Amino acid sequence: MRQLLLCLPLLALGLPLGACSFDRYDGRWVADVPPGRNCCPTRIVMDIDGHKVRGSAEDCHGVDQISGKIDAQGTARISLGGAPGNVSFAGENFQALVPGDACKRQMVGNRGG
Repeated sequence: MRQLLLCLPLLALGLPLGACSFDRYDGRWVADVPPGRNCCPTRIVMDIDGHKVRGSAEDCHGVDQISGKIDAQGTARISLGGAPGNVSFAGENFQALVPGDACKRQMVGNRGG
């Protein structure tokens, strides 16, 4: 219902509602990030439900939680173990960048893994 209320202004202007749909990103998204300089391999798993992003990043040091929100255009603002980051979803793929990550790696993954 809330999503519908947010999209009503687009409908009133005669704009397509496709840009208002969050559900095209729903599901599991996975990345296996190779080791970087002084960094272990990392497995990222994110589950998207509506506009919510939840998941984890696991490496040789343990597990960090991921949380955040995704907008209708496929851009998510996340927190990975307390460090802010951005994820861009397009088609069946995503790219994530977490500037606070000591490895400064680009993380690339896909739907379902």
